[in-house]
Amino acid sequence: MNSAIEFIKYSLKDQIFEQGFLSLQQRIYEFMQQQSGFCHRMLVQQTDLDYVDVIQWKSPTLAKRAKAMLVRQPCMQEMLEYVDEQSLCSLQLDASAKAGLNNS
Repeated sequence: MNSAIEFIKYSLKDQIFEQGFLSLQQRIYEFMQQQSGFCHRMLVQQTDLDYVDVIQWKSPTLAKRAKAMLVRQPCMQEMLEYVDEQSLCSLQLDASAKAGLNNS
């Protein structure tokens, strides 16, 4: 079975929004945890305003279903108020669960 890994890169509109943005992250994470197929989420801060969200799902189908539900959640709508929508960039990779690095 293939898993799905999603990378979402974005910038905040202004640093004054950071505290509100960060306080929403727990609510978003809790919603994701309740979704079928959720594996892992990591939020990485690159610079003062730039973030990358890395999310792993058990399958591309489950990722698509969860994403469709997430965008309708009030916490996600609230989060988007903090984000510069011009900066949004998303990439989803479908990866084999057996993929790995073999250094032999």
